[in-house]
Amino acid sequence: MVMIFVEGDDDKNFLISLLNDLKKNKEIILDEPVNFQNYIEVMGGKKKLLDSEHDKYEKSGMKIQKGDIKKALFIFDCHFIKDEKFKTLKQKLQNLFNN
Repeated sequence: MVMIFVEGDDDKNFLISLLNDLKKNKEIILDEPVNFQNYIEVMGGKKKLLDSEHDKYEKSGMKIQKGDIKKALFIFDCHFIKDEKFKTLKQKLQNLFNN
């Protein structure tokens, strides 16, 4: 299974709409009916998406260890201008992947 982590509900709704359109247009073909909502985790904002200690990551970590989740995709708005916030984004992403 692939789990997609997003900032908020708008992101989740957009992805579900996109996936349903792709399925409808037969651009992705699935063997069985799929509820895309089960594969998208809303984290509650950019700060929480980058928080490696978020309780949702702990739950997902257990699913990864069991082999239920094989891949993860992180989607967030990256509209920082190059400033101190942009510099800290790279470090936060590294921390997230190292945990």
